[in-house]
Amino acid sequence: MMTRWFVRWLLSLSMISALAQANDGISLIELQTWVDESSGSSFEFSSPASERDGLSYQAVTYSADGLNQFALIVHPSHQAPASGWPVLIFNHGYHPNPPQYGVSADGTVSRPGDYYRALVSAYANLGYLVVAADYRGHNRSEGAEYTRRAYAAHYYTRDVIAAYWAAMKLPNVNPRQVVMAGHSMGGGITQRAALVLGDRLAAASIWSTAGEDFRRYWMTEALGDGEVIDSNLASKPLFDELLAELNHGDYRFSDLEVAPQIAAVHAPLIIQHARLDPATAVENSIDLAGRLYQADKDYELYLYNGSDHLFRGETFNRAIERDQAFFIRARRKANH
Repeated sequence: MMTRWFVRWLLSLSMISALAQANDGISLIELQTWVDESSGSSFEFSSPASERDGLSYQAVTYSADGLNQFALIVHPSHQAPASGWPVLIFNHGYHPNPPQYGVSADGTVSRPGDYYRALVSAYANLGYLVVAADYRGHNRSEGAEYTRRAYAAHYYTRDVIAAYWAAMKLPNVNPRQVVMAGHSMGGGITQRAALVLGDRLAAASIWSTAGEDFRRYWMTEALGDGEVIDSNLASKPLFDELLAELNHGDYRFSDLEVAPQIAAVHAPLIIQHARLDPATAVENSIDLAGRLYQADKDYELYLYNGSDHLFRGETFNRAIERDQAFFIRARRKANH
């Protein structure tokens, strides 16, 4: 017992030391404050734009919590519409090796990488200016230490909020026509960002959303596979890291959970998930839809047969079409 608490004390001490100078809160209240604090964020163009297949690709940098961050901007090569580009903020999912995010199979840096290229391109081909943030610690973005935290995705939400403000300062964008889309881990990021950005977003799309029961997730990771014999005396380093992170921020689990607060979301949500998704449980999307229904919030839920985590083929095409139809309706309302 003493060993377990000593380990937790060491982890807490290590985290306090590492974050002593940081002011990067991740509770929903702190993220709401960050919306105001990050409003001065802007992009710097780090390399010339390239064009292929009728789309313009531009890498940019910006700052979030003092960390130099990278993002990708993609939009049609033609001139912006008279009303300005509608903007889509895209939030990618978990990457098992964050420095390799946006790196193609041949080893070249080509954001957003092979996995997400078709999705980002599809949105841009619909006429959106798409902004896809790396997140801290991904590719060349600073902050590798954040990727190892139990609540990493909450810190990535700060990067997305700063990227939103930077996007609003781009020329020829329409700030009343902003939507957001997130896949997997990015689905949770999108939910948190939508909550705190409020009516700045016209709508949001969530594909194959990850769940946010971190206690269950990290306990499962700590126990591993196969037959388990467990007790309060058994060491659980991964779970202890989670508790140390909570203790450092003086958080309760409920402070960091988006689901109990989702009734306050302003943007209408379109939710899509494959029933047999092996990576993120379809129940995550069903629960989200249930909470929105209970709160009488504007949403649409689409469940597909099959096991695609990132939709492919005809399912991909249908999901994109449904996103676009949903976005158009929401954008029309935002103009009135």
